[in-house]
Amino acid sequence: MNKKDIIDQDLIKYNADAVIISNDFNRYWYTNFHSSAGYIIVTKNKSYLLIDNRYFEAAKQQVLNCEVLLFKSLQDLKDLINKLEIKEVIVEKEYITLETLETYWKMNLKTIGIESRYWRIVKDESAIKALTKAAQIAADTIEWLRKQPIIGKTEKEVATMIAVHMLELGATGNSFDSIVATGKNGAIPHHVPDDTILEEGNLVTVDIGCMYDYYASDITRTFALGNKLNDPKLEELYYAVLEANLKGIEAAKIGNTGEVVDKVCREYIDNIQDFKGYFTHATGHGVGLEVHELPYVSPRARRLLEKNNVCTIEPGIYIPGLGGARIEDTIIITDNEANIITSNAKKNLYNE
Repeated sequence: MNKKDIIDQDLIKYNADAVIISNDFNRYWYTNFHSSAGYIIVTKNKSYLLIDNRYFEAAKQQVLNCEVLLFKSLQDLKDLINKLEIKEVIVEKEYITLETLETYWKMNLKTIGIESRYWRIVKDESAIKALTKAAQIAADTIEWLRKQPIIGKTEKEVATMIAVHMLELGATGNSFDSIVATGKNGAIPHHVPDDTILEEGNLVTVDIGCMYDYYASDITRTFALGNKLNDPKLEELYYAVLEANLKGIEAAKIGNTGEVVDKVCREYIDNIQDFKGYFTHATGHGVGLEVHELPYVSPRARRLLEKNNVCTIEPGIYIPGLGGARIEDTIIITDNEANIITSNAKKNLYNE
C-alpha cells in the first residue's frame, strides 16, 4: 500500500475533505524530503506541499507525489484551502499545538484529530534500508567498544567515545543521549552517565542509538568488565535477562500482540523468585523516524503485530544497591522468524 492509499483510508473513514500534515516526521515520511517547516494537504484527488524559499527549488526537483507550491505566509495556506473548498480536515493530534489548531479554526475549518503515527507503523523498503544501516552502525559501535580499554574511564568518557565512533561509521548524530551505567547505576534504567569510573568486576550497561538518513536505531548490551564478576548474583541476573530477550524475539511474530510478547518476557523473569518484580518497564517500542514510536510492546499493547513492523525487545532486571542488566535488540517482523538488525553486537557476558 502506498502512502497516498494509507491517507485515503482515513479520508474515507472520517468522511473528511483533506488531511493537513504539518509535523516534520510525517512530512518526511510522506515526501521523502526533509524540511524544518511546511504543510502537506492531501485530498482524495491530489496532494500539495507548501514549502518556503529555503526548500522550494529542491522540493520541486525531488518531491514526486505532491504539487509543490511556494509558502510565504499562512495566507497561502488559507487561499489553497478556499480554492479546494475544504471544510473538514484530519489533523495529527499527537503533534499539533493549540496555536496551530486555533489557526485552522480561524480559517473556519472543522478539525478531526487522529493518532497519525499509525500511518508510519508499517515500514516500506526505503525505511527498512535506513533503519538497518542505523542499527548496524550502533551494533558495530558496541562491538568496537568491547575491544577498547574502558576500565578506569568514567561513564561520561565512554559515552563520548560512543558518539564519536558512530559518527565515524557514518551516523549523522545520536538518536538519543547514550546511557552508560556501571555498578549500582545499572539499577537505574535511564541513568544519565556521570563521573562513576568503570571498575573491573562490575557490569556495564550500554544503551545507544544513532541517526542515519533520518531514521533511528536503538540497542542495549550489558557485559562484564574483566573476566569475573564481583558478585555471582550479577551473572545469574544477566543470564535471566538474556533468556527473556531470546524468548521475546521468538514470540514477536505476525498475529501476536505486543501484550503477548511483553507477557512472555515478564513471566519468565517473574518466575525466578530473586528477580520477581524487578523488570520495571515495558518490553519494547517501535523504531522509525522517531526512536520511540508504534508499535508498542507493553502490557497494554493489544494491536496485532504486522509484517514490516520494526520494534525493540528489551527486557531488564534492576535491583537497587546491586545493579542491573538490559539486553535490547531491534527487530523487523517478517513472514517467518524476526529479522534481528542489531545482531552484529554479540550477547556474550564476557569478552572472548
